Amino acid sequence: MCQNDKLGQYFVAYFDFLGFEKYVEDNSLNYIVNEYKDVLKSIKEKEGIYFDIITCTWFSDTFLFYAKANSDEFERAFGQIQCLSTSFFREMIFNLKPLRGALTIGEFYAEPEHNIFLGEALIKAYKYAENQNWLGFVLTPEIITLLKKYECDKEIGFCEHTYKKYEVPYKENNKRLLAWRLDKFNRNGSDMDAKDYWLWDAVVKMEHTAPEKAKVKYKNTKKFILESCPRLKKLVDKENQ
Repeated sequence: MCQNDKLGQYFVAYFDFLGFEKYVEDNSLNYIVNEYKDVLKSIKEKEGIYFDIITCTWFSDTFLFYAKANSDEFERAFGQIQCLSTSFFREMIFNLKPLRGALTIGEFYAEPEHNIFLGEALIKAYKYAENQNWLGFVLTPEIITLLKKYECDKEIGFCEHTYKKYEVPYKENNKRLLAWRLDKFNRNGSDMDAKDYWLWDAVVKMEHTAPEKAKVKYKNTKKFILESCPRLKKLVDKENQ
């Protein structure tokens, strides 16, 4: 990779592992390393088959994905990084590992061989992710603006279906953003109960063991899921009667 290839407009997805300090306290280092290796192995397997233009890295409680946003491959780059990001987010929640994350676009410099990552895209993705007061994954406003500019109708339609325009809870001022819906994965059938919504069930399980000061994050997440899925809300209301 030449110097010019390392600097440019990039899609950058940033993820933060919530409660990482307690996770480290409660588990052996060997267990944590093996867990991380399993996650990264899953990512690399997908990356090699489906996500050939994305680079993945991680350090401590942070996961970073990035892909160059060339104008001639803008839709392909977005499609790949969006799909990998949401797949990663979903698998981590399934495995009871709480995350918050954000996908943005902007100037970025990447030199992975020396662990150098700089630029406005990284700072923006970090701020949008770290300040969320829930478990969630969001798209920053620039994403849709540029998808419209490049007439990426397929990806715009996909986002409208899988994300919800929502007043995302932040530690200070909330932000109205596209938030990835957590109600989409469930067992089909007429005899379903709330546990058949798998991401909902995972959030409920994590809430039970979360520290009291972190409970609000799970409360905010559950509120979002129920507002996105009236069918699930009816099941939960019925169970709570």
